[in-house]
Amino acid sequence: MLYRNPAYNRKLEKSPAMSDSFPNQVPIQYLNRDQILALASTACNEVFSTLGPGEALSAREVAQAIDRSPASVSEQMAKLVEVGLVIPAGTRKRRSRTETVYVHRGLITRFLLMNQPPDVLEAYQRRFSGQMRLAERQFESFLAAMQHDPTFQDFLIYRTYHAQLSRESALRIQLAVAELLDLIRGLTSAPATSPAGDDLVRVSFSCMLMPSQQESQRRAKKS
Repeated sequence: MLYRNPAYNRKLEKSPAMSDSFPNQVPIQYLNRDQILALASTACNEVFSTLGPGEALSAREVAQAIDRSPASVSEQMAKLVEVGLVIPAGTRKRRSRTETVYVHRGLITRFLLMNQPPDVLEAYQRRFSGQMRLAERQFESFLAAMQHDPTFQDFLIYRTYHAQLSRESALRIQLAVAELLDLIRGLTSAPATSPAGDDLVRVSFSCMLMPSQQESQRRAKKS
């Protein structure tokens, strides 16, 4: 999504991720209608959400990450490549086979919510619902893993806070989120293990600030 805060957008565009790109990647990918409709598919969205702009993964690696068959993931990957959301980023030798690896086409992916037709907004809502289902599955697996390793909870942050914000305050929070993303990118390690010898853990970071249902209904009724 593209935010209304110009300072936030400039912050995103100057992200450190810009300096470490693959060939044919673009700084910002603005989602079009075909791409949104593709991501409305739960299967496609899970594959896209598992990939990212910085680490190239094969269909086999994505399949392992989301507990899907490689054949199914390869099918979804082909759709994502076709609509221009994902690009091949080279090949990797695995035993006697050579695998193609993929990344997001955009270093940053954004969707303009304003002035979209109803079918596109409906598709975007289906994608949002798919994201929530994926998060639910991840949380379920996390709870199972924590039974074997209680320290695994160090990798979970779940906080909910209700507040009343001015528009200026909401824009300031957008800027703070951009800085937090910079921190996460800066702390991301590429090797299989960290310098201290600890295994690295692949995590997903999501941040959501959203008006309450009552507030949205009130605004819609007022307008």
